Amino acid sequence: MISVHLPQDLANQYGLDNPLQVAEAPTVVDLLDGLARTHPALAARLMLPNGSIRPHLNLFTTHARSPVQGAGNADLHPNDEVWVIRAVSGG
Repeated sequence: MISVHLPQDLANQYGLDNPLQVAEAPTVVDLLDGLARTHPALAARLMLPNGSIRPHLNLFTTHARSPVQGAGNADLHPNDEVWVIRAVSGG
C-alpha cells in the first residue's frame, strides 16, 4: 500500500482517512489514475482534465520531490508515502 497525505481540508471534505491508503502503483501518474477511478471528486481537485497535476499543488514522495512537470516520471515503491502540498507564494 501507498500512503497519500492530503491537505486535511480535502480529506475532511470527502470523508477520507488521512493518510489515504491506496493500492501500489509504479509511478505517481499511475497513482493519480487510480485515485481518479476510486475517488473521482477528489481526483478532480488534484488533476486537470488532461491528467496533469493542478499548478497550485506540489507532490513529494518518499524518495524525491516530484514537481508538477515531472510527477509522471516519479517512481513509487511498496510502502512509499506521497504528500500533496499546496504551493506557497507571496512577496
